[in-house]
Amino acid sequence: MKLYELKSEYEAVMAKIEAYAAEHEGEIPPEMDTELDAIGADIEEKLQNCGMAYKGMVAEAEAIHEEERKLAARRGVLEHRAEWLRNYMAAHVGAGAKYTFPQVSLRSARSEAVDVYDAAALPDNFRRVTVAPDKAEIRAAVRQGLAVPGARVVERWNLQIK
Repeated sequence: MKLYELKSEYEAVMAKIEAYAAEHEGEIPPEMDTELDAIGADIEEKLQNCGMAYKGMVAEAEAIHEEERKLAARRGVLEHRAEWLRNYMAAHVGAGAKYTFPQVSLRSARSEAVDVYDAAALPDNFRRVTVAPDKAEIRAAVRQGLAVPGARVVERWNLQIK
């Protein structure tokens, strides 16, 4: 098989995998490995193609993340402006007042909210406590030779792609 045929075959399999992932919220089943394995290329060439595809996917994900950040900033500005405008209107609408216009209606309604002004003074049955392991402290203790019941430091191998 010629190199350009391998490349087009590889791209077709990657497109199929991407389409599957798009339909299944990013999940890719392990069976799809066999389709990549079936392409008749040597391991170095496969790894190079996979590495280039990986870098392309990471770059696209980073571009999307950056656009999300920009959109979130724009959303935040609009939300703050809208909240300011809501507070402005609330200051000018009396308790129980109602205004109806063809495009919008406004009314002041009664509601209740809990205001906790001193959380330390609350009895225990009115508090939530979240306990989470301090992994940095566990790692430091194990490295010093201390036994930490319920935890251990494990060595892993991670693929680095640059």
